[in-house]
Amino acid sequence: MNSRSDSALVQLRRACRTEHDGVDQIFSAFDLQDQISYGRFLAAHARVVPVLERWLRDFGVAEGTDWRAAALSRDLQALQAVQPDEILWNPKTHDGYAVGVLYVLEGSRLGGKVLAAKVSSALPKEYLSSGHSNGGWPLFLGRLQNILEAADESYKAEVWAGAREAFALFASAGRAALSA
Repeated sequence: MNSRSDSALVQLRRACRTEHDGVDQIFSAFDLQDQISYGRFLAAHARVVPVLERWLRDFGVAEGTDWRAAALSRDLQALQAVQPDEILWNPKTHDGYAVGVLYVLEGSRLGGKVLAAKVSSALPKEYLSSGHSNGGWPLFLGRLQNILEAADESYKAEVWAGAREAFALFASAGRAALSA
Protein backbone atom coordinates (compact mmCIF):
# COMPACT_ATOMS: atom_id res chain seq x y z
CA MET A 1 0.00 0.00 0.00
CA ASN A 2 1.25 3.47 -0.69
CA SER A 3 1.44 6.13 1.99
CA ARG A 4 -1.44 8.18 0.57
CA SER A 5 -3.91 5.27 0.75
CA ASP A 6 -2.51 4.11 4.07
CA SER A 7 -3.06 7.55 5.48
CA ALA A 8 -6.71 7.55 4.32
CA LEU A 9 -7.39 4.26 6.14
CA VAL A 10 -5.45 5.49 9.16
CA GLN A 11 -7.45 8.73 9.05
CA LEU A 12 -10.69 6.74 9.04
CA ARG A 13 -9.62 4.63 12.00
CA ARG A 14 -8.41 7.72 13.84
CA ALA A 15 -11.59 9.66 13.03
CA CYS A 16 -13.82 7.11 14.72
CA ARG A 17 -11.40 5.68 17.33
CA THR A 18 -13.28 7.20 20.28
CA GLU A 19 -16.61 5.78 19.10
CA HIS A 20 -15.07 2.40 18.30
CA ASP A 21 -13.39 2.18 21.70
CA GLY A 22 -16.67 3.16 23.36
CA VAL A 23 -18.53 0.35 21.61
CA ASP A 24 -15.83 -2.13 22.57
CA GLN A 25 -16.04 -1.02 26.20
CA ILE A 26 -19.85 -1.27 26.31
CA PHE A 27 -20.04 -4.70 24.69
CA SER A 28 -17.18 -6.10 26.77
CA ALA A 29 -19.49 -5.76 29.79
CA PHE A 30 -21.66 -8.64 28.51
CA ASP A 31 -20.85 -12.14 29.77
CA LEU A 32 -20.82 -14.29 26.63
CA GLN A 33 -20.79 -17.45 28.75
CA ASP A 34 -24.10 -16.56 30.39
CA GLN A 35 -27.28 -17.21 28.38
CA ILE A 36 -29.18 -14.17 29.66
CA SER A 37 -26.28 -11.76 29.21
CA TYR A 38 -25.48 -13.20 25.79
CA GLY A 39 -29.14 -12.87 24.81
CA ARG A 40 -29.00 -9.19 25.74
CA PHE A 41 -25.79 -8.81 23.74
CA LEU A 42 -27.51 -10.31 20.68
CA ALA A 43 -30.66 -8.25 21.27
CA ALA A 44 -28.58 -5.07 21.24
CA HIS A 45 -27.11 -6.07 17.89
CA ALA A 46 -30.58 -7.01 16.62
CA ARG A 47 -31.77 -3.46 17.28
CA VAL A 48 -29.12 -2.12 14.88
CA VAL A 49 -27.87 -4.69 12.36
CA PRO A 50 -31.14 -5.27 10.44
CA VAL A 51 -31.70 -1.51 10.14
CA LEU A 52 -28.21 -0.84 8.79
CA GLU A 53 -28.24 -3.83 6.47
CA ARG A 54 -31.65 -3.00 5.02
CA TRP A 55 -30.65 0.62 4.45
CA LEU A 56 -27.37 -0.33 2.78
CA ARG A 57 -29.15 -2.86 0.56
CA ASP A 58 -31.80 -0.30 -0.42
CA PHE A 59 -29.16 2.39 -0.94
CA GLY A 60 -27.31 0.02 -3.29
CA VAL A 61 -23.85 0.43 -1.79
CA ALA A 62 -23.13 -3.13 -0.70
CA GLU A 63 -24.14 -5.32 -3.60
CA GLY A 64 -23.11 -8.93 -3.07
CA THR A 65 -22.75 -8.54 0.69
CA ASP A 66 -23.65 -11.56 2.80
CA TRP A 67 -26.08 -10.03 5.28
CA ARG A 68 -26.19 -11.36 8.85
CA ALA A 69 -29.55 -10.19 10.25
CA ALA A 70 -31.17 -13.57 9.54
CA ALA A 71 -28.41 -15.40 11.43
CA LEU A 72 -28.85 -12.98 14.31
CA SER A 73 -32.59 -13.64 14.36
CA ARG A 74 -32.03 -17.41 14.34
CA ASP A 75 -29.65 -17.11 17.31
CA LEU A 76 -32.24 -15.11 19.25
CA GLN A 77 -34.90 -17.70 18.41
CA ALA A 78 -32.62 -20.51 19.57
CA LEU A 79 -32.26 -18.68 22.88
CA GLN A 80 -36.04 -18.21 22.98
CA ALA A 81 -35.39 -14.49 23.23
CA VAL A 82 -37.74 -11.84 21.94
CA GLN A 83 -36.74 -10.02 18.77
CA PRO A 84 -36.29 -6.43 20.00
CA ASP A 85 -37.65 -3.30 18.40
CA GLU A 86 -35.26 -1.85 15.88
CA ILE A 87 -33.50 1.38 16.71
CA LEU A 88 -34.83 4.55 15.08
CA TRP A 89 -32.42 6.07 12.62
CA ASN A 90 -32.51 8.91 10.12
CA PRO A 91 -29.49 8.33 7.89
CA LYS A 92 -28.01 10.78 5.47
CA THR A 93 -28.35 9.90 1.81
CA HIS A 94 -24.76 10.31 0.71
CA ASP A 95 -22.57 7.62 -0.83
CA GLY A 96 -19.67 8.42 1.49
CA TYR A 97 -21.89 8.16 4.55
CA ALA A 98 -23.03 4.71 3.38
CA VAL A 99 -19.42 3.62 2.89
CA GLY A 100 -18.71 4.59 6.51
CA VAL A 101 -21.70 2.59 7.76
CA LEU A 102 -20.56 -0.39 5.69
CA TYR A 103 -17.06 -0.10 7.16
CA VAL A 104 -18.47 -0.53 10.67
CA LEU A 105 -20.66 -3.49 9.71
CA GLU A 106 -17.84 -5.24 7.88
CA GLY A 107 -15.48 -4.58 10.76
CA SER A 108 -18.00 -6.09 13.15
CA ARG A 109 -17.67 -9.36 11.26
CA LEU A 110 -14.01 -9.45 12.18
CA GLY A 111 -14.78 -8.69 15.81
CA GLY A 112 -17.57 -11.25 15.78
CA LYS A 113 -15.19 -14.04 14.85
CA VAL A 114 -13.01 -13.16 17.85
CA LEU A 115 -16.02 -12.99 20.17
CA ALA A 116 -17.49 -16.27 18.88
CA ALA A 117 -14.59 -18.10 20.51
CA LYS A 118 -15.63 -16.62 23.88
CA VAL A 119 -19.27 -17.75 23.65
CA SER A 120 -20.25 -20.85 25.61
CA SER A 121 -20.34 -23.92 23.37
CA ALA A 122 -23.90 -24.50 24.61
CA LEU A 123 -25.10 -21.23 23.06
CA PRO A 124 -25.90 -20.45 19.42
CA LYS A 125 -23.34 -18.35 17.61
CA GLU A 126 -24.25 -18.36 13.94
CA TYR A 127 -24.30 -14.55 13.87
CA LEU A 128 -20.89 -14.07 15.47
CA SER A 129 -19.42 -16.90 13.39
CA SER A 130 -20.61 -15.26 10.16
CA GLY A 131 -17.27 -13.69 9.40
CA HIS A 132 -15.69 -12.87 6.09
CA SER A 133 -14.87 -15.58 3.62
CA ASN A 134 -11.17 -16.31 3.36
CA GLY A 135 -9.46 -13.04 2.44
CA GLY A 136 -12.71 -11.07 2.65
CA TRP A 137 -11.53 -8.41 5.11
CA PRO A 138 -8.34 -7.53 3.19
CA LEU A 139 -10.40 -7.46 -0.01
CA PHE A 140 -12.90 -5.07 1.59
CA LEU A 141 -10.09 -2.86 2.91
CA GLY A 142 -8.55 -2.79 -0.56
CA ARG A 143 -11.83 -1.59 -2.06
CA LEU A 144 -12.24 0.95 0.72
CA GLN A 145 -8.69 2.14 0.18
CA ASN A 146 -9.40 2.68 -3.53
CA ILE A 147 -12.57 4.62 -2.72
CA LEU A 148 -10.78 6.83 -0.19
CA GLU A 149 -7.82 7.36 -2.51
CA ALA A 150 -10.13 8.78 -5.17
CA ALA A 151 -12.24 10.79 -2.72
CA ASP A 152 -12.12 14.47 -1.99
CA GLU A 153 -12.15 15.78 1.59
CA SER A 154 -15.92 16.31 1.57
CA TYR A 155 -16.55 12.69 0.61
CA LYS A 156 -14.11 11.48 3.27
CA ALA A 157 -15.89 13.60 5.87
CA GLU A 158 -19.12 11.81 4.97
CA VAL A 159 -17.38 8.42 5.34
CA TRP A 160 -16.14 9.43 8.79
CA ALA A 161 -19.65 10.65 9.71
CA GLY A 162 -21.28 7.40 8.59
CA ALA A 163 -18.82 5.32 10.58
CA ARG A 164 -19.25 7.44 13.70
CA GLU A 165 -23.04 7.27 13.40
CA ALA A 166 -23.00 3.48 13.02
CA PHE A 167 -20.79 3.14 16.09
CA ALA A 168 -23.11 5.50 17.99
CA LEU A 169 -26.13 3.34 17.13
CA PHE A 170 -24.37 0.23 18.44
CA ALA A 171 -23.32 2.10 21.58
CA SER A 172 -26.86 3.29 22.25
CA ALA A 173 -28.31 -0.20 21.79
CA GLY A 174 -25.59 -1.74 23.95
CA ARG A 175 -26.12 0.72 26.80
CA ALA A 176 -29.88 0.11 26.69
CA ALA A 177 -29.38 -3.67 26.80
CA LEU A 178 -27.01 -3.39 29.76
CA SER A 179 -29.52 -1.34 31.72
CA ALA A 180 -32.46 -3.66 30.92
